[in-house]
Amino acid sequence: MKKQLQKFFAKKKNNKGFTLIELIIVIAILAILIGIIGVASVRYVEKSRESTDAALLDSISTAAQAAVVDPANGVTVSSGANISVKVETNGAVKIEPTGFNYSSDSGFNNDKLRQSIEDDLSKKPVFRSQKYIGKTTKLVFGSDGKVENWSDPEK
Repeated sequence: MKKQLQKFFAKKKNNKGFTLIELIIVIAILAILIGIIGVASVRYVEKSRESTDAALLDSISTAAQAAVVDPANGVTVSSGANISVKVETNGAVKIEPTGFNYSSDSGFNNDKLRQSIEDDLSKKPVFRSQKYIGKTTKLVFGSDGKVENWSDPEK
């Protein structure tokens, strides 16, 4: 009986730790879980960027509307007046107003309208979402000087 116990414990001493197969299985399971989490987090980050960029576009729209309806600026809106918000590939914004009329005594023009919009924003807008990068969104104005709608970003 003593010999059998010694044999049993001798086998137990050599059987320390995990086998290679067990380690490979654990590593494979961890890799799958990390892959699933990584893909999901990338989607959430992009959705967050889209939400931030939509809020930024809303801020630009509000600033543009404020500049257009300000009576001191002498801006009148003709049919089809819009402001193109072009997002460069580096995320910087280029604002291009078209279709606005200005009273001659106000001294206002497209450049001053663009500058007024940029001054109303607290900081230089930078877009980060792939939905807007390299594309143009148009803010279409009604005759009352308010933004009626936005176009979807297009190349």
